[in-house]
Amino acid sequence: MKNLFVRHRESRYLPLLDWAALLGSIVLFTALSLPTLLNASAYFDEGYSAYLAQFNPLTIAAYTALDVHPPLYYTLLHFWQGIVGLDITKLRLLSVIFAWIAIFFGWLIARRWFGRPATWMTPLLMALSPLFIRYGGVMRMYTLALAIAFAGTYVLLRAVNSKGRKWWAAYAVLVAAGMWTNYFMALVWITHLVWLLYIYRKQTTIMQSWRRSFLWALVLYIVWLPMLLFRYGEIQLSGFWIKPLSLETLVSTITQSIVFQSAAETKTWVAIGVIVFVVAIVLTGRQVYKQLDKDKKPVFQLVMAMSSLPVILLTLGSLPPLRSSYVYRYVLVASTSAAVLTAIVIAYAKFKQNDTLLRTGLYALTILLLGYGAANVMISGNRNLDTNSQNMLSGVMYDVHRSGHKAPVIVRSPYTYYVARMYTSPDYNVYFVYSSSLEKVGSTKPLYDHPETSIVNFDGLNKVWIVGEDARSVAAPQGNWVKKDYYNHYDNETNKLVAAGAYYERTTK
Repeated sequence: MKNLFVRHRESRYLPLLDWAALLGSIVLFTALSLPTLLNASAYFDEGYSAYLAQFNPLTIAAYTALDVHPPLYYTLLHFWQGIVGLDITKLRLLSVIFAWIAIFFGWLIARRWFGRPATWMTPLLMALSPLFIRYGGVMRMYTLALAIAFAGTYVLLRAVNSKGRKWWAAYAVLVAAGMWTNYFMALVWITHLVWLLYIYRKQTTIMQSWRRSFLWALVLYIVWLPMLLFRYGEIQLSGFWIKPLSLETLVSTITQSIVFQSAAETKTWVAIGVIVFVVAIVLTGRQVYKQLDKDKKPVFQLVMAMSSLPVILLTLGSLPPLRSSYVYRYVLVASTSAAVLTAIVIAYAKFKQNDTLLRTGLYALTILLLGYGAANVMISGNRNLDTNSQNMLSGVMYDVHRSGHKAPVIVRSPYTYYVARMYTSPDYNVYFVYSSSLEKVGSTKPLYDHPETSIVNFDGLNKVWIVGEDARSVAAPQGNWVKKDYYNHYDNETNKLVAAGAYYERTTK
């Protein structure tokens, strides 16, 4: 009778612990994202997102057709902006909500196929995943893509185990939605196809269902497919800002995903910890796979594929003669999937000797390294991982607002303008310098078409703030101008000037 009572009590309360683990991890992730949400300066990509979001969906689609990302995220941000206004923290909150959805589907995968304690570990390790935290609170499409990727993975797993068509229909919608969000979502869907061919290539019904689903996804995406092909061809012909792929980039993908440091920065005990961790997860993962039930092995293989294949595919697509497209945020799905894989491996880990000690050590090492990485994210702030520079324009704009010199704020660079306009106010309206060259670049074409907040020259102005991201961009206008006030902000790691603001008044001399 006592055993029956205990079993009944556990069956009653353990599901509540599942939900507590999910909600607690969402709260943890949100807390870790707060420095970005509340304090980090906007940067060009975020400013561009907010600028596009002011237009209607058709106009958004027309402008994104000229740029490197499709329109779904900007369209959703448009409606969100209509609800919350122009406050940057509230606009970023949309990305956090999408991150919550991604955590939910990661938790759902673990709960349905791997039981406890994988259900408890998965959302926790996702919440601590450094790249997930870094991009989870920025005003871009990365967490929307991540949410769609994890939802699509869950739906695909349900589809292959279901005789009905509803899961395949949902999968078609998600595949199309992913491609309307980010072109690099193709890496996820190719990974799914490789997994299907490996596991189910001889099961005609499943492969036929996938083909129908893919065709429906193609129908939903066909209107935008020429844009994808054109953009990719243009990048391959004319080049892009992304640096060539190197071995250090690939190694740094691992270190950035674990401790949020480049390979060169990961030294001494941290480097040893990362090496031990990676080796331990690989070796333990092999043993775990052998122990899994037959129905769990395909799911484990899919999570493993999601952790590695997008990186491999993007690497192959970035090798000569092709131009590189490899940046860390484009493999965010793989990085976050690796956190799910790690949670499953730890949950099922068993050792022949010193089992309790070794499992405890593996738990502790995982939390220690990811916690260290999460702390590094919070310390580094809104640092650009591609250029290793801080975005600090908000600091200068706040200085301008507190200066007491009420005057228009002029920004010479159109890219800086997208950021500065996020901090406009009635006493410090922000304007950009209009030029016909704005029409030539997709990301500045909206400014060419909408010159309402622009100036052609400084004629007619007697006092002005000039704001920029280097000394040259805040030089005095031509004519008789005297600098009356000046603010600057330096990168605390490189000591490079990254934001400046100068106040000028016209003289009669």
